[in-house]
Amino acid sequence: MIKKPTLLLFAALAAQLTITSCGKDEDKTATPTPTPTPTNKELLIGTWQVKHYADDDNKNLIMDESELYPPDSNQEFRFMFNSDGTGAAFEKYETVIDTTKYKWYMNGDTSVLLLPDFDPTDSVLFTIDKVSKTDLILKDSGDPLYYSWIVFTKQ
Repeated sequence: MIKKPTLLLFAALAAQLTITSCGKDEDKTATPTPTPTPTNKELLIGTWQVKHYADDDNKNLIMDESELYPPDSNQEFRFMFNSDGTGAAFEKYETVIDTTKYKWYMNGDTSVLLLPDFDPTDSVLFTIDKVSKTDLILKDSGDPLYYSWIVFTKQ
């Protein structure tokens, strides 16, 4: 026969196990923190090499495949955008490298203003048609009836 104190201890232990086993199991898997989408400014940082140019020959204000043309075979052209708002354009033609330093500013999240150090009044305003980790398309919309584009790949 089981003694009364042992029986009470056994009953208390069984009750405790019943209470703890009936509790809701917590989800122990961690919820991953979503990666924030980079802004156009963050994506723009880096060095970009010209892959194509395009002129709006048919004046439809759209960059058509037929309007794309590559840089001259003797030419290499790159833009560099630094996070501190400085940058440089490098143009290599055959063996000569011409460097133009500039300051750049974002107007909202879609426009880039380049101010050359040698003459800030000779500024250029581009609209960002596309920017990703690998591709950049800048549109020069100085004339509202005619566009030109520069298509880059990231270096």
